[in-house]
Amino acid sequence: MSLPMATPSNSEELIALPMRPRVPVKVPSDPAIRTFVVVGAILLHVLMGVLFSKVSVLSMVHALAVGVLAFWCAATDRSLMRLALAAAYIAGSEGLWRITGATLIWEYGKYTMAGSMIFALVLHGRIKPYWPPMVYLALLIPGTLFTLTMVDLEKARQLVSFDLSGPISLAVSVFFFSKIKLTQRQVAKMLLCYIIPTVMIVALIVLGLAAQQEVVFRKSSLAAASGGFGPNQISAALGLASLCCFLVATNRSVPLLLRIFFGLAILAFASQSALTFSRCGLFYFAGGFLLSTMVMMRNPQMAIQLGLLLAVLAALIYFFVFPWLDAFTGGAMSDRFTSGEMSKRDTIVAMDLKIFQENAFLGIGVGRAKEVRQAMEHRASSHTEYTRLLAEHGFLGVLAIVMLFWMGFIHFWRPRTVEGRALAAGMVAYTLMYMMGNGMRQVLPGLTFGIAACTVLPATSKRARGAGIPKNVTVLTPPDEPTMQGA
Repeated sequence: MSLPMATPSNSEELIALPMRPRVPVKVPSDPAIRTFVVVGAILLHVLMGVLFSKVSVLSMVHALAVGVLAFWCAATDRSLMRLALAAAYIAGSEGLWRITGATLIWEYGKYTMAGSMIFALVLHGRIKPYWPPMVYLALLIPGTLFTLTMVDLEKARQLVSFDLSGPISLAVSVFFFSKIKLTQRQVAKMLLCYIIPTVMIVALIVLGLAAQQEVVFRKSSLAAASGGFGPNQISAALGLASLCCFLVATNRSVPLLLRIFFGLAILAFASQSALTFSRCGLFYFAGGFLLSTMVMMRNPQMAIQLGLLLAVLAALIYFFVFPWLDAFTGGAMSDRFTSGEMSKRDTIVAMDLKIFQENAFLGIGVGRAKEVRQAMEHRASSHTEYTRLLAEHGFLGVLAIVMLFWMGFIHFWRPRTVEGRALAAGMVAYTLMYMMGNGMRQVLPGLTFGIAACTVLPATSKRARGAGIPKNVTVLTPPDEPTMQGA
């Protein structure tokens, strides 16, 4: 420590005067990602998937344990980082819970994520207003009140829970993640916390297909290839897993072997998504993948890595993966993915638009569009969140859609690093496309739109990466161990 020197008037001796020690900067720990830990976690979750397929009650225990863990993270970690990891794990496990019928309530994933986030924000005083998600949610309140006054209380509760739990989880997630700053390594850990539990879904599906004597593939989604549950939802979950694998494979804080592994895992998740014969998962993945890639190409080093990764993936898909899938399905894969059939979504969209034209001011109330469509001889639930907002919320639904796209734009434009903008681009694209084909049926769009709102810190120096300390932070001597040096 450099010390000022004083010279007495009657002496030539120099005296060192001690300075008041500076308080050291405390930086949250950011330990390295260990290859053996990640591989071990994947193998453990494969075994868990096999076990849950045999004893479904264990899946319920798993769901409850994850919920308790999320609230424990909310209570004990002021930085909110652990809860961000828990939220990703909840989203990755939701498909498994629904396949095995493990959840106590249908919207368990949404309520657990949103509830733990609200608890953490209030407990730690992180409630400074962030207006976009608050305005978006406020625009949906009149439609909710309309339903509560028009329908008996129990039915109104069910309608509001089904259609409004998604927007609530999205708004809370955006508010929560807007308070978080993540390093590249922490981003990778969060993505891994989504990917790893999704492995259990793949294990369940593979076991289910192996147990069937014959699987007939047709030009429609296939429950047998999605664990006996909704192919649209499972396909979307696997599509997001593919996107997360891509973002991990291009994250330079991840060990090289793991980056190669997850680069190849893109094909595994995408192939399983394709086998559900629900096209939505691959389309959502493609949207996020393309937009993230366009952003990453601005970095020359990342452009070279991306070029190599894309070349390898393209060759594997063209020469091995797609030919095998097409042969396995007896040619049905080609027919399904070249078909322009809309699975009656266009019919539902047309009905929603007609309802909007007739009730353009305040709409008909949350959840009531399905009843009106039944009168039109089509009872199916809406698969497109945008037209549902128009039909059930009227002009306020138009403003809610505008707020969604405005939030997407500012979350894409705000990052000042290539890595941060690539993450935001992929997550925003996935979310907005998801809402076109799957509504808000899962916790996924809430998580992905929230992740897009977080701040990704610039890459750190080699020295700082080992200690978890940003490059521009100076490590100071603790006050109880000052360093004193004479002249």
